[in-house]
Amino acid sequence: MKQKRIFNKSIALVIASLVMLTILTSCKDSKDAVFVNKQYGDSGMKTISNSNFDYTNGVVSNNVGFGFTLPQAMKDLVDSENFSYVGSGNSVIFMYLSEKITEADNSNASEEEQMEDTINDIIPCFAISRITANDVYGEGELERLNSLFSHVDPITTVGEDTYYFAYNDDYSEITPTDVDTSNIEKLLSVRESLKNSICLFPAEIEKMSSDVNMNNFSTKTLNGDVFTQENLAEYDLTMVNVWTTWCGPCIQEMPDLQKLYEMLPDNVNMITICADGNEESELAKQIMEELGCTFQVLYPNEQLEQSLLKEVTGYPTTVFFDRNGNIVGDSELGVPGKNPAEKYLQMIEERLGDTVVETGVTGK
Repeated sequence: MKQKRIFNKSIALVIASLVMLTILTSCKDSKDAVFVNKQYGDSGMKTISNSNFDYTNGVVSNNVGFGFTLPQAMKDLVDSENFSYVGSGNSVIFMYLSEKITEADNSNASEEEQMEDTINDIIPCFAISRITANDVYGEGELERLNSLFSHVDPITTVGEDTYYFAYNDDYSEITPTDVDTSNIEKLLSVRESLKNSICLFPAEIEKMSSDVNMNNFSTKTLNGDVFTQENLAEYDLTMVNVWTTWCGPCIQEMPDLQKLYEMLPDNVNMITICADGNEESELAKQIMEELGCTFQVLYPNEQLEQSLLKEVTGYPTTVFFDRNGNIVGDSELGVPGKNPAEKYLQMIEERLGDTVVETGVTGK
């Protein structure tokens, strides 16, 4: 689910500091009477409560397996920059952004001081998620939901997929302003409206085209160095992670990517592409510096857009290329569960074939 940019610069850096620290057929379950659409459609789908899905105001993606519509109270808070949502893989997390954050944006404090002051002021409120059984990423995502929310309720199960609606209803541990208290009350009052707006359908898993490649391009890194397909030719395999500055899970996995980078054998490299790097260059640099990341980050350009980025449907997305710039194996959408560095190493081993990956600092 490609998401619009929903975090401003200070909020993205707060996340960085936190890291440091016909188609319709009723598939109803007699117990919960949840309506599930037989398949995705550009029109005519229904919500879990069997009402018409609001395509005009709704957010929906065929490869995620669900859609939703924000109640008006949530829309108003989005407009005032007090409420936001971010998608990664098969989940969408809805967060309240304390009034203290918006006040900090207008203060004379340094960005580091603003981050320190607002670490506890991004509050997870709700989440919608599709978890696939016997899936490593799904297991890690379910653990993350349980760590963020006091309620993680199954909506229904279709095949190997279980859909969840998660929420918090106790905000006593935070110190809200009067405005925050009023806003949180509004959010709690429309929680069921958000849940009832959910539209479910079997996800249409789209594999990245085998035509995807990085065999003819020239761009620059955040540090100003030129990077071309010739850099790929220096390694048997290059892992490419595509991310954005507004994607919370992307930023959260950066320390794991750095850990992985330091573990790679000499014949494997890892780089990233910041998809909104041209618009948010300084923010991307600050995130890398804040998290101590030393791997190369590429700016996107028209060549990369046509050969790779147009196939990216969500963030983070990880793709592997051989020394000729040809794709190797399937792409990976989302953060691969717990211990991402180890999971990525397993993927690298699989794509290297018989080559044994031995961990150790390479000094790249």
